[in-house]
Amino acid sequence: MARLRISDAGGLQLAQQAFDGLDFTAPAQGSHIWLSLPRPWQALDFAHQAERHNIRILPASSFSPVPGSQHIEAIRISLGAAQNRSALRDGLNQLRRILDHAQSFHQAIV
Repeated sequence: MARLRISDAGGLQLAQQAFDGLDFTAPAQGSHIWLSLPRPWQALDFAHQAERHNIRILPASSFSPVPGSQHIEAIRISLGAAQNRSALRDGLNQLRRILDHAQSFHQAIV
């Protein structure tokens, strides 16, 4: 099924609503945002929790040009990959719920 193109302004508005009070940036020529994660979240752990809810996001470290370099605890969220505006809103709101319930998630130790 083809993805619908959600306007950058429409996707950004949904992100602003979902992540009110949190720090995120949106590149001028992009259809994604960078969301800085509040403590105690680590980006890779958050990405794993999101994937458990069928939401695929990437930690900022995935975009680092130097493997193992210092990185910020942030994630990249695509605003243009959702099938429609409703799916994007639902996904962003689910990410916010995960963020707000950090204490109920535990890092797996293997």
